[in-house]
Amino acid sequence: MNKNIVKIISLIFVTSLLCSCNDDETSLIEGLPDAIVNTDPAGAPPREINENWGDHKDKLYRQFFDKNVAVYYDNDVKRPLDWPNDFFKNTWKQVTNTYGDFGGDNRLYVVFHDKSKGTTYVGTTFNDESGNRSIFDLAFEGYEMKGNNIDNPLLAISQIVETSSRGINGSPAQAVWGNTFGEIFTYDIYTTLQMQADADRIAAVYNAKTENFPKENTYWFKDWYLPIYKDHGGSLVLGNFFKLAGQFFPTNGNSYDHQMNMGEFVHFFSGATGDDLQPLAEAAFGWSDEWQEQLLDARADFPTLNYPFEPVVNITDLTTGAKLTVSKDNGNGAEGGEGSLKLIDNDLNTKFLVGGLDTNNINFWMQQELTEAAVVNKYNFTSGNDAPDRDAKNWELLGSNDGSAWTSLDKRTNQVFSGRNQTREFVVENETAYKYYRINITANYGSDAIQISEWRQYYVRK
Repeated sequence: MNKNIVKIISLIFVTSLLCSCNDDETSLIEGLPDAIVNTDPAGAPPREINENWGDHKDKLYRQFFDKNVAVYYDNDVKRPLDWPNDFFKNTWKQVTNTYGDFGGDNRLYVVFHDKSKGTTYVGTTFNDESGNRSIFDLAFEGYEMKGNNIDNPLLAISQIVETSSRGINGSPAQAVWGNTFGEIFTYDIYTTLQMQADADRIAAVYNAKTENFPKENTYWFKDWYLPIYKDHGGSLVLGNFFKLAGQFFPTNGNSYDHQMNMGEFVHFFSGATGDDLQPLAEAAFGWSDEWQEQLLDARADFPTLNYPFEPVVNITDLTTGAKLTVSKDNGNGAEGGEGSLKLIDNDLNTKFLVGGLDTNNINFWMQQELTEAAVVNKYNFTSGNDAPDRDAKNWELLGSNDGSAWTSLDKRTNQVFSGRNQTREFVVENETAYKYYRINITANYGSDAIQISEWRQYYVRK
């Protein structure tokens, strides 16, 4: 009996230690963490950070962390102050559920000062000066959970989302929407966190706000974002827009190749909703012959976005009937469960996997011999279902008519597949028909294996 009591008391003591490691204990300075008392688990964010970004140079002290966020204050912030812990934890959970991962340890780093130490700083995993963290750094205006103390951080987080969602650096649409994405982002967070009074408050502000782009007196929130949000699934449509952009819009390495024009913007938002949004865009922004031409070009360049529109292209899947060859096959052969024939079986739930490659010199190729010579001007890859370190990173597409003399058609470096079973399309500037097409993969993300679920090639006729 006494032994059982001792065991129970010991268990309670150990449990209390484990539970306390997220809320940092106080030290000689009231409210600051004590590096001696606590023992951090593996992967914990640092207890102290010395600012080295923008015009911020203070020492910061960690107040709270979990797998979603890490909250830091300077030593002038009056403690205890706990509301930021749950608010930003719940916000970032909603963000990652909607917009996917953001790289690094996938945490949001929240930094507050007692008084302004300069301009608000926003960093992403692509910024070395922030330690490659998703981070914002600003000052409290008082200490209450209201007004600018929650609005301004959400606007900062919207910048992180806009410029690093899906592991891609840069905004896909800032040239069109300017700084307005933060409006619908903030409204969505308040709505999904059931903070309806705050959602109504900022909706009233943004409904009355006008911009001078793309025309004078444009009501972005009232006439564009809010109708889309209310009629097409709320958070889902915002996440879909970034998902489609990451999947189909051209990239150069891990950055967008360029920003969308108006036609591309409307096309991708239409794909995100499943409806043709051109009439809504015309009502909100006006419309022009130039934008109509851009929209037609976007429909030709990205024909697989799923919403009703008149086809402006003919697409021929040249992989159908092609003969596949690889430089090295799966151990169970081409017809094995993960053999090379899975590359062109038109089933995204299967994959080709080959291992035993040199991690310093992958030097793997795969080749399609078409049924007859044809022009390939678009191709796609679909990533595997797991193990992102097996994803192709650098490769080159070549064409040949005899299988011996090859012409380089397309080179890609630092390519990122931000999701599993993600299909990415690549446009090729090619007008020559070849019978053989080969992909030379020269690097992946560190594994001795390469895996790809599907590789298909197309001729797109505008």
